Amino acid sequence: MLEKGVTEEVAVEHIRGLIDEAWKKINEECVEQSLFPREFIDACINGTRMTYGIYLYGDGYGSPDKHGTTDQILFTLIKPVPLA
Repeated sequence: MLEKGVTEEVAVEHIRGLIDEAWKKINEECVEQSLFPREFIDACINGTRMTYGIYLYGDGYGSPDKHGTTDQILFTLIKPVPLA
């Protein structure tokens, strides 16, 4: 952002465009034939979805508690879901 001399809004929009393009590639891979087992592809896609959801509202680096990134990571990856 600073290297290119653009505003934060322009940088964020650029990153969102990159994310959209990556999702398009992921979705294309889902419907095409692959050398990898379907279970592996599904696990990769689910990991990508989880990561996207965790970091959707921020990275937790600049202001870790602003959007609850730490809590999202804890509840998604570490804390067990109560069964009863």
